[in-house]
Amino acid sequence: MQNDLVTNYQRLIQKEAQLIDELAVCEDYIEAMLDITQKNGSRLRLSIIEDIVNAVYKIESDRRQHLLDIRVELAIVGCEMKNSSEEKIKASVT
Repeated sequence: MQNDLVTNYQRLIQKEAQLIDELAVCEDYIEAMLDITQKNGSRLRLSIIEDIVNAVYKIESDRRQHLLDIRVELAIVGCEMKNSSEEKIKASVT
């Protein structure tokens, strides 16, 4: 059981890191689009710019929600690992 918990915890840590990287990419792209808009805004159509920025923002929001879910799951698995370790210690003492 402990090995399954550790494997699951490691998988969640990797997923968390991946989501953090993906969020950084979203933020970079939004910033780049805003820079392009600031430099060339008079030649661009506002409606399409808003659609593009909103689409990337939606992707970012979805990733943030997923990251929150992963962090909650990490907390639960971490608690289970702690409880499992404490049970092993108690069992070895008795």
